[in-house]
Amino acid sequence: MKYWVYKMTYDTGAAPHVRDGLLSLAICKPRIREDAVEGDVIFGISGRSRRVNRGERLIYVAEVTKKLRTPGEYYERAKYRDRWDCIYDRLGDKLSWRPGSLFHKDDPVALRRDIGPAPLYHRAIALLSDDFRYLGSEGTSDFARRWPNLGTFVYEIGIMEQDVEPESDIGRMLTAVKQDLWRKCPASRVGTPTEREPQVPAWTAQGGGRESTSGNPCTGTAPAKKGCRGSAAARTCR
Repeated sequence: MKYWVYKMTYDTGAAPHVRDGLLSLAICKPRIREDAVEGDVIFGISGRSRRVNRGERLIYVAEVTKKLRTPGEYYERAKYRDRWDCIYDRLGDKLSWRPGSLFHKDDPVALRRDIGPAPLYHRAIALLSDDFRYLGSEGTSDFARRWPNLGTFVYEIGIMEQDVEPESDIGRMLTAVKQDLWRKCPASRVGTPTEREPQVPAWTAQGGGRESTSGNPCTGTAPAKKGCRGSAAARTCR
């Protein structure tokens, strides 16, 4: 079992996507999707390079409870069809962008990163979790104040991802972060994306997470104002 820590350039509700009690990572971060296994834990943290992110905040923590290992399987299953990150279609032996999808339209770079080259599409793998906490816009950098060495570690990994052994010093700090979050934040609590897009469906209990209007009981913070520039298709992840 490993921990995976990575920076999220964008938090728009696409990667990860949270809906109906399920968190999915089906696009972006190909190394994590390829290498992580069931039982691994993912820590998503906002990048500091964009002002709307408000620094390196903890966005979500999720244990991988299911991995769809067959390339393209996530996009082919009817049960995932309406999820925001189900943006590719299988047409014969070919995977291609699904018309009408919310993200990565006319983006060959994203396509190569998401699914990899034909005919194998080795990157078209999805990670699923039904044991997660997604804070989104309500996430904070409290972890860096409580565990300064962890804050330094997160700062130094830049925009890349890093796998961590749970028995290491950093791993023990990440374990404490997860345990603290699980204790404070009920499983039913789901935040809203940092950059909620006006043109996409409402982020509700049925279509995404739960709207927050009275602050976050997990972190004790008030909801932040949402920043929004550009289009969802152009700025999903990196």
